[in-house]
Amino acid sequence: MNISKFQTFSIIIISAVLSVSLLSCQDELDNVGTQIVENNVYNTSQFNTGVIAYTLPIERNRTDGELLSGDKLLGVWHSPTFGTFEASVVSQLLLPSEADDYGTEATLDSVMLHIPFKTVPDGSHDNGTPKFAYDEEQVWTQGDKSFHLSIFRNGTYLNALDPGDPSQSKPYYSDEAPIEGDLLYDGSVTPSLTDTLIVIDRYRYPQYPDLSVRELYMKDSIKEADLKPSLNIPLDTEYFQDLFIDQAGGPGFASQSNFNYYFRGLILKAVQNTADNGALMKLNLNQIRLDLYYTALSTVNEAEDEDLDNDGVTGETGVSVHTPFTKQFQLGGVHYNLYHRDYSGSGIDPYLQSPDSQSGEDKVFVQGAAGSTTVLKVFGEDYDGNGTPDMLDELKTKNWLINDAQLIFYVAPGGEHEVNSLILYNRTDDTEHPGHYLDKAYELGGPVATLEKDDEGNPLLYRFHITDLIAEIIKPESDLQWKDLAIKVYENDIDIINSEMNGKEITEYSGAPEGVVLYGNATAEEELLPRLVIYYTEKE
Repeated sequence: MNISKFQTFSIIIISAVLSVSLLSCQDELDNVGTQIVENNVYNTSQFNTGVIAYTLPIERNRTDGELLSGDKLLGVWHSPTFGTFEASVVSQLLLPSEADDYGTEATLDSVMLHIPFKTVPDGSHDNGTPKFAYDEEQVWTQGDKSFHLSIFRNGTYLNALDPGDPSQSKPYYSDEAPIEGDLLYDGSVTPSLTDTLIVIDRYRYPQYPDLSVRELYMKDSIKEADLKPSLNIPLDTEYFQDLFIDQAGGPGFASQSNFNYYFRGLILKAVQNTADNGALMKLNLNQIRLDLYYTALSTVNEAEDEDLDNDGVTGETGVSVHTPFTKQFQLGGVHYNLYHRDYSGSGIDPYLQSPDSQSGEDKVFVQGAAGSTTVLKVFGEDYDGNGTPDMLDELKTKNWLINDAQLIFYVAPGGEHEVNSLILYNRTDDTEHPGHYLDKAYELGGPVATLEKDDEGNPLLYRFHITDLIAEIIKPESDLQWKDLAIKVYENDIDIINSEMNGKEITEYSGAPEGVVLYGNATAEEELLPRLVIYYTEKE
C-alpha cells in the first residue's frame, strides 16, 4: 500500500476506526492516561493512523561550554549513510600560576599538546603495566585509524560576553570558523592505546644566551600520575620560546584578560586523512594541556658527596644547577566545537537535497551534531483551512477517554554508533530555534523514547508515549494548537525534561555524533510503517 492510499484510507474510515481490537478492560485500565469513570460499561479499542515523515538538515548547533561543559568532539568519521563528519576545537588557554616566571636562563626543551582520550581498564600486560581499551561510547576508532590534524594559533578574539547584551554569555555555533593564525603543527594522528609515555631530551646551554651550543644532560621520561593513553602533539619549540618564555613578565602575561588578547588560543582542526572511517573522540577539554618542558638554573645545596655543578667540589651550598621544569597551560575559558559535514555520495544526500514534505519518504534520518532531524505530519493535512488537520477535527467529535497513545518508529539499517534515545518536539520555522518542548507530554515517559531491541539484541524500534498530549488535543474545548512534530537525538545532560518546560524552546546544543535511520511512511514494508496508535475507551 503506498502512502497516499494509506493516508487516504486512514481519513476515510476514521469514524469507523482503522484497527479495533477488543481487549480486556482491566488490562487497559492498568495504563490509563486520563481519569476513567467507574461503574460503567466500556469497550476498549485501538485506533491506528499513518504518519508522514521526511528529513531536514540541522544547519548548526550551539557548541560553546555553557551546557556542553568540557566535552568536545575532535576527529573525523565517515560512513556510507551519513557521509563525512569533521569535528574541530577552538579554545582559549588558561594562565597557570606564575605564568610569567620561568627562572634564570630558561630555555625550552619541548612543547607538547597533551590530549588524553577516554579509555577503560583492560587488565595488564605481561610485564604488569596497565592495559587499556577504548571507551566505545566516547572514542570511535579501530586502533589503526587516523585523521589529519592542523593546529593553529587562533586569530579571532573570543569574547566571553555577548556584545549585544553584556549581561549574557556570548553563544558560539558549530559553523563559526575563526581566523587561522600561525600554523603550529600539521600532520596525521592516530589514537593509540599504547601511547602512555613521552621522553623529553633536556638540554643546557653553556654559552647562554648563545643557544647554538647545547649539551644533552638527561632524557626525561614523562608519565601522568593517572597513567592513560593520549595524543601528544609536538609544537614548534622556537615559536613558543619567543612568544612565551622571552616575553615573560610582559603585559601579555599580567592577567588572564591580557593573555586572552595577547594569545587568543588554539584551533585544533581535524580533516579527513584517507578514505577510511577515521577516528573520532569525545574529549574532556579540561584535561587537554599545552605543556612547556624547559630547563632553567635553580639554586640548590649539594650533599656531602655531590658535585651537581661539576666544578670538582662536593658539598657546596647555593650552587646553580640546570634543572628540568614543566609549565602547563590548560585549555579552557571560551571554547567551542566546529562541525563540518560532507554528504556527497552518502545515503542521506538525496533525502536532504529534495525532501518530499508532502508525501513523505521511505527512510528518514536523525543525527546529532549539526546533522539532521525528522519532521512528522501526524494527522495529515488541513484541507478546510481552519488551522487544524481534518483528521484531528474528526477525532475531536469522538467521546474517547485515552488510555495510551504511542508514536512508533522502526529502526532501518545504516545507523551509526547506536542511538540510545530520541526526543520528540514541536517544530518551528524560526531558524534561530529548532522548536519547543511538547506540551502535555510528560506523564507517561513523554517526548523521550528509548531504543527497544528484539530478542537477539538488535535495534528494533522507538516508542514515544504521548498519552496526555493526545488526550488534551482531542478535547473539543482544547486551546492547544497542533503543530508538526520533529525528532532529534536526545542528550541526557542537555535535553533535560521536566513538567516546567512546557512551551519552552528546546536546546540548540548538540555534541552527539550518533545517527539512526528509521523506516518512513513510503516504505514497502507495511509492518514497519511509522504510526500513531491510540488506545481508548468508549462508553457503550
